This record gives sequence, C-alpha cells and structure tokens, in this order.
Amino acid sequence: MGTLQDAIRDAFYAPGHAVCARRPLAVYVHNDNAIACNIFAKNVLCSDKISSLLNAEFVLWSWDVTIAENRDAFMKWTEACRVQGLKNRMKKILSEHYPLLIVLIRKNGVVHCTGIAFGYESIDQVFAKLGSGLAEYSQIKVVEADEEKGRAEREELRRQQERDYELSRAQDRVRCQQLQKQKQNHEREEVQKREDEAVRHAEEEEKERRNKQLASSLPAEPAAAERSVVTVRIRFPDASAVVRRFRTNEPLRNLATFIELKGYSLDRHRILTSDVPRKDMIQSYDLSDTFEKLKWLPREQVIVDEK
Repeated sequence: MGTLQDAIRDAFYAPGHAVCARRPLAVYVHNDNAIACNIFAKNVLCSDKISSLLNAEFVLWSWDVTIAENRDAFMKWTEACRVQGLKNRMKKILSEHYPLLIVLIRKNGVVHCTGIAFGYESIDQVFAKLGSGLAEYSQIKVVEADEEKGRAEREELRRQQERDYELSRAQDRVRCQQLQKQKQNHEREEVQKREDEAVRHAEEEEKERRNKQLASSLPAEPAAAERSVVTVRIRFPDASAVVRRFRTNEPLRNLATFIELKGYSLDRHRILTSDVPRKDMIQSYDLSDTFEKLKWLPREQVIVDEK
C-alpha cells in the first residue's frame, strides 16, 4: 500500500486519465482498541451495498492508529497533504467511536473532509455519507471538466498560435532566402551582362578594326567596261544576292574578303562554287591564286552557306 499522498494523487489527479476518472478518497482508519472494529469491518464495509460503492466510485486507503506513533504519523501526513477540516475533528473523536471511514474530496485545489462515518453507524448511515461526498465531488468534477476543457482549448490555441508563428517565420525565412537568391542571381546576371557587353564591345571593335583592315586591302571595284574582269554573282543565306566585279589578276582572297565585309565570317560560313559537284572554295583553292590562274569564267556564281 502506498502513502496517503499517493492515494490523494491517484484519487484527485488520476494521472494519465481524464477528469471523469477522478474519484473521492475514502480513508479507513482502524483502531484495535475500539469495540466496533471487527463488527464495522464485517457488517458494514464488507456488505454488498458499501463494498460495491467503494470499489466502483472511490479510491480506498487504510491506516491503523492503534498505537500512538501511527496516530501521530497519520496526523502529520494529513497536515503535509493540507487536508482541511480534519485535524480538529480527529482530536474530538473518542477511541470507542472507531473505526472511521473518512470521505475526502478536492475542491479549488484543496483537499477537504466532507464527512466521517463512525464505527457505530449502520450501513444506511455510512452509505448516505459516502453518497453525499460522491454527489458533491461529482458536481466539482463537472466544474473541473469545464475548466480542464477551457485550459485544453487555450493550450491548443496557444500551440496553434505557436505553430502559425513558426510557420510564418519559416515562410519569412524562405522568402528572405528567395529574395537573397534572386538578388544574388540578379547580381550575377548583371556581372555576366557587363562581361558579355564588354566581350561584345571588344568583338565589335575587333570586327570593325578587321573590316577596316580588310577594306583597305581590297582594291576598288573595276568599271563595267574594263577588260580582264570576272563578274561574280554572290548569293547569301538570306536569299539576297549581289554582283561584284574583280580584275582577273586579283587573288581569289579578294572575293573571300568582300564576302567577309558583307558580315559573313569564314569561321561560320563556307563559299560554294558553281562546279558540279559544288566545291568549298576555301578548302579547294589556294586563295593567293588569281582568278586568271584558276581559269574562272568571265561570269561566275558562288553561294554563301552556313557551316
């Protein structure tokens, strides 16, 4: 058997259970010096009416106060557990009125003695006192259940608010991370854009410089009436075409230079002759050879095509 404090905990707190599982506490105080000690136990406590009520609706705890040391210990325990309304009543009870069946309930956080059944009382009298304590505690449990429900709802609300708060913080962190990532991406894009712009500008400058160099190396187009001229019709990838005259003593490179000046890089384009099958002019001929040496006809056609 555990201590009085253990019994109070089991009765009024019912650890791990709902409020409805809480029960009043019936404390049986035995005294061998009382005349009714055996009669009360046999005829009252062991009766079907009382025993069934105690077993179904109460937590039962017993203590023997036959010797003074046990009585003193019991009184100290009741004081330690802050049982209200019992100490003074116990002092007035005569030993011949034992055994006792003390009914304890808990109200507003305080343990109270609501009734004491004496050894000389009948089954009905004891039953009435037990029933009175049970009824009073049942009403208290209704209030406690409502309070517990309110606490549970408030606690759930608090937890929900905490969950919402943590979710909001998590969402804020995600948004901050996204904004930071967007900022970093934007900064990288800006850096890349500036680098690309610098490269493009450098390429344009290089292209302009090369075009000027190529243009300076390309002789002026001969007049239509001039002799020893090769007239070349050049068709471009966009289906446009242009006609350009070259002197027969000019190198084939001048045709390639003219095409480059039109914006068609030889790195990305090829020049196909009118031969059957067509030949890649850059791959098939020495560009330093003249039109005359290569025996180009007075009128020729080439096609500029993407590689």
